[in-house]
Amino acid sequence: MDKTNRRVELAEEIAKNWNSVGIQYAVVHGLKDYPKKLGRDIDLIIQKSDACTAMNIAIEIGKSLGFSTHLCRWSEWGLYQLVLINKETRNSLPLDFICTAELWQAKFINFMTQTKFKNLCHGDSDVGFFRVSNEGTFIKACLRPLVCGDLRRFGELEELSGKEEFTLPVKFPEELNKKDVLKMVGTYGLTLLELPHKSELESAFPMAIYRLQAMWLIKNPVIAFKNVINGLRRHILMWLLNSSPIILIKTNQSIELIDYLAQAVETYKKQFVEIRLYSYKCSFLRRLAGYFYGWRFKPVSEFNLSIVVQQRTNHIENDLVSRKLGRWSFQPDYEIELSKSKSVNEHQEFLNKTIFALLEARNSYVNCCVEP
Repeated sequence: MDKTNRRVELAEEIAKNWNSVGIQYAVVHGLKDYPKKLGRDIDLIIQKSDACTAMNIAIEIGKSLGFSTHLCRWSEWGLYQLVLINKETRNSLPLDFICTAELWQAKFINFMTQTKFKNLCHGDSDVGFFRVSNEGTFIKACLRPLVCGDLRRFGELEELSGKEEFTLPVKFPEELNKKDVLKMVGTYGLTLLELPHKSELESAFPMAIYRLQAMWLIKNPVIAFKNVINGLRRHILMWLLNSSPIILIKTNQSIELIDYLAQAVETYKKQFVEIRLYSYKCSFLRRLAGYFYGWRFKPVSEFNLSIVVQQRTNHIENDLVSRKLGRWSFQPDYEIELSKSKSVNEHQEFLNKTIFALLEARNSYVNCCVEP
């Protein structure tokens, strides 16, 4: 069975088990091409009280089907993120458990109240083994991208490349009437969705973003102000709690190691891990700034990791891995020292095991499922 079908099989087994124990959830993104294949990740809405149980079930099903490695974290955007990984085949299934209404915010505009969010968790239809929310899908994948200027979601029927999700003019799902859409994006937003050609839609941007946001701000000044404050708070928390850990690697073979890691970045990406490489060869002050802020990037969707490579001149007999004090002491989080006695291939194998072991230790289900 190929990787695509293995991902579909895994997701279906997870959904069957959620359904059998009565977990209330609804998929809002990732099933556009199902049952042929799944999206890059699956987004679902779920009550926070049910999220940890749902993740535990998913992890156990993953183990039974060969996806024995998992990474799990609470994201300050307002969701739990879980990725099930088969390291042997380099295959993965990322699941985003959206459990707050705050995630549906788009700058000033807020598409969701907590009451509406709870109602959407029940779903409104079924697709295969999955409970889905057509209304939630439309809000997340159509309205929110529209007000943010993400026009990749829209296309014309005769020109669809497979990446677009909505054809122009956009048809509203039965669960969401025009009055509901009017409250969210106003008359101008409706006009944009009813345009027949993508070129007309593109010509309205980026000014359309400012117009849509300004209209919401005028009508809902108090909510808009709260959204700005909440957005700023989440950005700060993301930097403090979700920014990438740093691994400092000391080696006598820095050039060969950097070349290998640069090639391995795409392999890790397939397993939903984003790695960025940095050189230790810079001023002392720049290194301090890097350890505290510059080398610690906020995640977009993947699990994130920064690697700093330092050329060393002294030799050690055995590879060493040690925990360091981290950001608040202007240090890396981990340090790996590679011995000169081993070959490049041996170092590569050691690094692969060590990097994943450190990621797993930092992003385990046990650490994740503590009330954030």
